[in-house]
Amino acid sequence: MRKKEWSGWGLVCLLSGALGLGQAAAGSAAPAAAQEQGQGQAPARVQATAADPAALERLLSRISEGNYVLGKLPPGVEVPLPARTEIVGGQFAPEGGSAAVYLDTALSGAALQDFYLAQSGWKQGQPGWGEAESGFVAAEEPDAAGQPLIFYRTAPAAVIQLTFSGPADTQGRRPLVLWYRTGADAVRQVSSPQRFGPGYGPSNLPTLRAPAGVTVGGGGSGRSDADWHQSTSLQGEVTLSALHSHYAAQLKQQGWTQAGELVQERSATSLWTLPARGDQGPRELVLNLGARSGQEFSGFLLLRELNP
Repeated sequence: MRKKEWSGWGLVCLLSGALGLGQAAAGSAAPAAAQEQGQGQAPARVQATAADPAALERLLSRISEGNYVLGKLPPGVEVPLPARTEIVGGQFAPEGGSAAVYLDTALSGAALQDFYLAQSGWKQGQPGWGEAESGFVAAEEPDAAGQPLIFYRTAPAAVIQLTFSGPADTQGRRPLVLWYRTGADAVRQVSSPQRFGPGYGPSNLPTLRAPAGVTVGGGGSGRSDADWHQSTSLQGEVTLSALHSHYAAQLKQQGWTQAGELVQERSATSLWTLPARGDQGPRELVLNLGARSGQEFSGFLLLRELNP
């Protein structure tokens, strides 16, 4: 027998449709009412009635086949939740192993990150299966840019991904979706992201996240037998020296050692080295930033394997 597929989007689509029903009905009725009453008269309004809780529950049960909960975590989901976070409900796979939890929280992405990194056994993960960001990437503002926060633990093996799904309400609370998966394979994907091969895009470059307020524009990337490169455009209220110092600090955190630096009025260049790691030989990296007109900058990275 074919296993039935489960999607966490079902509950989202249902709730979105229910909330938009009255507005859609009013919009469809307005033109007809205006024609009957003539121009210059206010169109008739269709009042949306409040949803019957019992009817809504029957509908949810039929759509989700009973695999949902309201106001609590789904069965089998064992995750810590910070204060100022409310559980709206959840949907779960009948065979177990995955679930979606719908939350409201007054916390920012940075506060959520601090909370989970402070929990015993939980570590921050990265997008898996070749999706890891590298090179020049946007400023880390998961609560504003919609980028997910990923955390995992190895015992018991579980992965959570947090994604804001809408703007804040008048109380400052934002809807948050927590995707939950269990198993060693799920942990392996986010703890050691796999690549599609040694030539996969710019994935061998270090990750350089822009400062807050600096946007990362278009550019290009490529590789040859033993080197990778990427170019991009940057824009924001920052000085060239401050931008270079920002990226230099990230390279040091990632284990790179600075071997030289030349910072001038309109150009900043530095050379970095990285010792051999695992099956990778020693590497060197050139970081170059250029000042263009106004608040625009260029960025260039060149990474080379010393012993290919």
